[in-house]
Amino acid sequence: MQERSEATDDHAGSREEVEETFNEFYERVAMTCFRYLGFKNLDQVDNITPYEYRLLMKSKELEMVDEEYKIHLQAYLNMSAQAKKRAGKKVKPVYTTFNKFYNYQKSLDRVMGIKKKSKFDGLAQFIKEQKKEG
Repeated sequence: MQERSEATDDHAGSREEVEETFNEFYERVAMTCFRYLGFKNLDQVDNITPYEYRLLMKSKELEMVDEEYKIHLQAYLNMSAQAKKRAGKKVKPVYTTFNKFYNYQKSLDRVMGIKKKSKFDGLAQFIKEQKKEG
């Protein structure tokens, strides 16, 4: 087994750092692969390149940030859904129906590229025609 080597860190003054042995580094990489990347055996760990490992780990970190975003968005939406407003002496919910809070069909249409006709579409067309004529 390899011995640990000690090095003094110039930035930390007299604090000493202990370098990892290859075996310790390999174990740390293997545990990370098992924990975060879904690897099931050491053959998978042995067949990954350092570049692939860094890329997969960066992707995992981004996935975790996305998950944090979803959690915070959910908390915000919970707070928004429970929002109240004053109506005279009474306090009423801001959103009286789910559809007023979140328009599912509008979101589907946006993703599918379906544009809803605006009442101003005809006006825009009229103005374009007037510019061509004038």
